[in-house]
Amino acid sequence: MPLPALPAHDGLKKALRRISSRIGQMEGAPLSGRGALARLRPALAALPGLAGATAPGRDLLRLEDVISLPLASASPETEARDAALREGQFFARQDRWDELLHRLQDLDAACATTVDGRPLADLLAAGARADVVNAVDHALTEGVALSDRSLLDGIMALERLRLEQGRTPELTTLTALTHLDIATACLRQAAHRPRRSEALRARAEAHRTRAESLLAMRPATAPSPAWMATAEARLLGLTPGAGMAQLADAHHALTSYAPRDPRPLRALGRHLAARGPEGLAALDLEARRAAARQGSPWGAGGYVWVYFDALLVSAPARVNLDPAFFLDGLRDLLSPLPGQEQVNLLAAQCCLLAGISPVERSPEQELHSPIAEAARWLVTGHLRQLHPQIWAEVSAELEKPSAQKSPGTTGQTRASGQKIALRAIAEIFRREIADGQRLVFTAKGMEILPT
Repeated sequence: MPLPALPAHDGLKKALRRISSRIGQMEGAPLSGRGALARLRPALAALPGLAGATAPGRDLLRLEDVISLPLASASPETEARDAALREGQFFARQDRWDELLHRLQDLDAACATTVDGRPLADLLAAGARADVVNAVDHALTEGVALSDRSLLDGIMALERLRLEQGRTPELTTLTALTHLDIATACLRQAAHRPRRSEALRARAEAHRTRAESLLAMRPATAPSPAWMATAEARLLGLTPGAGMAQLADAHHALTSYAPRDPRPLRALGRHLAARGPEGLAALDLEARRAAARQGSPWGAGGYVWVYFDALLVSAPARVNLDPAFFLDGLRDLLSPLPGQEQVNLLAAQCCLLAGISPVERSPEQELHSPIAEAARWLVTGHLRQLHPQIWAEVSAELEKPSAQKSPGTTGQTRASGQKIALRAIAEIFRREIADGQRLVFTAKGMEILPT
């Protein structure tokens, strides 16, 4: 049944205080040893000089002996993103909703974006709802019963706030986006918890239905800035009956608000990959459509962005991939000279995916798979410094797709990301390392030198 829009017994600020301990635990939680990182361990353990590399406190040091890759300081993109997330979170925690809404309007009117093209209004809105969503996500991960009050406290307080604030289009959309975030968290858990799958899917559908009702309440004449238009596209992505063409058009339309932001194309690919054979056929069609789009800043790179998240979450999508087109897309994304954040994002995807084959291959064949070859090309020719947070996030996507991001970056996540990156790179260049060579990264690129 759909969730009723009943007022909460307490304000949102009190609800957030009650669940803050859950949030604190989640933000400090280390990445698990499962998934992409664990899949790299057997190969690394076999390398001469790296035996026992998985022993606590020893693996990072030994990998650093054979891989010299400078750590990047926080980039302008990361600083702007984290600042906007923290600002939205601050306004929500202080119940300063009028200021939040005015700030959203100002950012949208100015078309303000980060250096890499992400709308700041999107980030501000994400920060405002992060505490509610992350608390639910953490509770579900811990196996909290669906009847537990903590799963509804935050969202029902937000529903009450919306009523008290006169059902403004902005707060209505923000509440709908929160419901969609929670629905996504429920679906993610349903995929990994067979015994609770049916109940989790029912809860996800309740949140999706409530979001649909809220979005339908907005006046037809109400403005629809970029961050609000995102809600419509996300709703379609979670609606089973939505047509492929309708879903694609909604996500392509989002690129008109922020032409340099690839997230709408990445989200489109993820949604299509989850829709069976028909979705996979549409995935390839839409990837080629994005690559052929006139005026796109990415050229053939549009093909890469549509496939990007799909490759992380769907083995059939990896089979469907056109390797030559994918490599052409990578070349377009890296010309002219890109920032190191984008290089790290693409390298992390290719390096971590290189060891995950949709078909049975020998270790030697794995080294020459199209994605492994792309990984070698990216690392050798373009990687200059390491952004560990990016590697941690891509690895988390392989283990826990579509997880809500928390404002800020912890030292623990950076350490995990560095470990993930060095292990993944060592796997790609395992023959060179086994021959007693080391990898040294400079401003001119990677060099292979004797140890």
